[in-house]
Amino acid sequence: MFLRSFRAFAFLTLSIVSCGIASAAEAGEEIGVFTDGLDGWSYNGGWEFKGAKGRASRMPDQGHNAPGSVRLSAEFGAGSSYVALTRRVDPMPLGELKFWVKPEGITGLDIRLTDSGEQTFQYEVRLEGGDEWQEITISPRTDSPKSHWGGLNDGKWGGEARAVWIMLSRRFCQGGAAGACLIDDIRLVPEK
Repeated sequence: MFLRSFRAFAFLTLSIVSCGIASAAEAGEEIGVFTDGLDGWSYNGGWEFKGAKGRASRMPDQGHNAPGSVRLSAEFGAGSSYVALTRRVDPMPLGELKFWVKPEGITGLDIRLTDSGEQTFQYEVRLEGGDEWQEITISPRTDSPKSHWGGLNDGKWGGEARAVWIMLSRRFCQGGAAGACLIDDIRLVPEK
C-alpha cells in the first residue's frame, strides 16, 4: 500500500514539475521587462542617416503588466529615417520574438533580427489597436521579411538569434515629424 501511494505521489509530482517546465519554455526568455533599468538594451539614433533626435527612457510607472517599460521617441525634423532600441542576445534557437507596444502617434514599427550567420532580417509591423497596448509576434521561420542582408544573404533564417532591433521609423510617424511608443515584456520563445 505504501509503495503504491509513494509511486502515485512521485508520478503526480513529476507531472506538475514537467508542466511547469513546459510552460516556462513556452513563455520564453524575458529580455526586456524594464522593472530595474534597460535590461541590456541600448539606444541607436540611426546615425548613418544623420538628423534624428531621440532617446530610449525607462518609464518606471508605466508598463504592460507591471510598472516599468521603455519609451522610444524620435523627432525627424532635421532628417534621418529611424531610431532604435537594440540588444545582442545569447544564442538561442528562435521560434518567436514577442513583445508589447503602446503607440504614441505612430502606425507601425520595423523589427530587425540577426541570426547566427550574421544575416539580418527586417520585418514591417502595422499597429492597428489605436493607442492601446498591443502584442507583437515575429516568427522568423514563417513570417516574410521586408528585406534581408549580410551573412549568407539567402533570405533563410539561420537558426539562432543573435541580435534584436525594435525600430521607430519616420514613415510610420503620423505627420512624419515625430513619434514614440512604450515597449515592454520582450521575450524570445525557443523553437519547438
